[in-house]
Amino acid sequence: MEKVGNLRVVILVLALGLVQGCIFEGASTEASQSFDVWVDDELSISHSVGEGILRLVNDPSVDADFLNTEASLDFRAAVEVVEQRRGFDGVDGSADDELFNDLFELDAIRYIDTLALVRLGDLARDLDLVPSLILEGVPFSFIEEESTLLFANFGSFFELDTGASLDVRAVEGLVQARPYEELTELLERPFIGPSSLRSMRDYSRVWLDERLSENE
Repeated sequence: MEKVGNLRVVILVLALGLVQGCIFEGASTEASQSFDVWVDDELSISHSVGEGILRLVNDPSVDADFLNTEASLDFRAAVEVVEQRRGFDGVDGSADDELFNDLFELDAIRYIDTLALVRLGDLARDLDLVPSLILEGVPFSFIEEESTLLFANFGSFFELDTGASLDVRAVEGLVQARPYEELTELLERPFIGPSSLRSMRDYSRVWLDERLSENE
């Protein structure tokens, strides 16, 4: 999993906004829930951090070595997390995958203790996986809000269609209604729903990283 440099991303966001004469303000109109989940008698984790942890452990690019090295998880715990996620066939992305739906399922894994959950939460923050906005059930971190909005406004027809794999009718509707000031406006366009938002969110990180590389 690749970590995007937050400072560089914010600089690009501001630069693109200035070039286009439009700095996006107030993009978040639906904040992520902030209530606490008591995982055990010792630990309370906010809902947003919990969402970030689940995104981390459910990511198919995250393997046991990564969890062991980057989150300092006991290797036995890291192996069990990945094995449960992959299901019986041991392959990510297949029909028998058992993704973690909540922190209680993760806490039930052997060798996952309070400290392990804290470390996972810290890593989720470092990787920009903790949401600041949840739209139609799709979580967006602060940087993902900005990158998705930038992608919706400045991504080419080809990038939206092929890169983000959107329905061509969705792409046509998005391009015709530019510019957008808030992510919620995307839902007003035809053929845009949770699946499209998720695809745009995920590809926008790649798209923005490519723009950063071009400007180095």
